[in-house]
Order: sequence, then C-alpha cells, then structure tokens
Amino acid sequence: MRKILFSASTSMLSEYELEIVQNSSIPLEIIDYSDFHDLNNREDIIAWVVHPCPNFTIDSQVLEYIPNLSLICTPSTGTTHLN
Repeated sequence: MRKILFSASTSMLSEYELEIVQNSSIPLEIIDYSDFHDLNNREDIIAWVVHPCPNFTIDSQVLEYIPNLSLICTPSTGTTHLN
C-alpha cells in the first residue's frame, strides 16, 4: 500500500485541505520523525511533506531509507534542510 508521510504540522492546512488529504485514495500517515533512522526501509512511502525544521538534513543517505519516495514537499521558504 502506498502512503504519504506527513511529518509537518497539519495545522498549516485549512479544514478543507485536510479533508481532501484525509479522503485521498492514498493513505496518509502522520508521524513526527525526529531521526531519519526511524524510517528504516519504508518502501510504502511515495511522498513526504516534511517538517520545515527537522534536526537532520534530507540527503542521499536519508533517501536510502525511503527507496520509493517520488516527491518531497516542504512548507517553508528555505530549503537548507534539503540537499
């Protein structure tokens, strides 16, 4: 089963947007990841709405833990946490 990982706060979404995401045909998994090692080979995750200030940088090492990731979204103006 394919999933969207949502580690950013859902408070940034309007009620309407949250309803759309929750009613999507792709299950939403809302998790607060503070360490990318928690992701350990998550082949089910295809998209990630990442917290804008994680305590790690999303780089090739992190992407090895999520081999089928196709999309990263960040609700921020900067991208210093993305390499």
